[in-house]
Amino acid sequence: MGNGAYKSGGWLVDGGKWYYLGTDGAMVKEAYTPGGHWVNDQGAWEPYHR
Repeated sequence: MGNGAYKSGGWLVDGGKWYYLGTDGAMVKEAYTPGGHWVNDQGAWEPYHR
């Protein structure tokens, strides 16, 4: 985030890719987010995943 702060619980954009962080601040990988969006093994959102 550039200022030394850490984000927890929500979406983070980095390098044009979207990542979802759990409430513990860890990146969610290979799972559906609470909103039903798939994130891959790198933690990046795959908008066309079925």
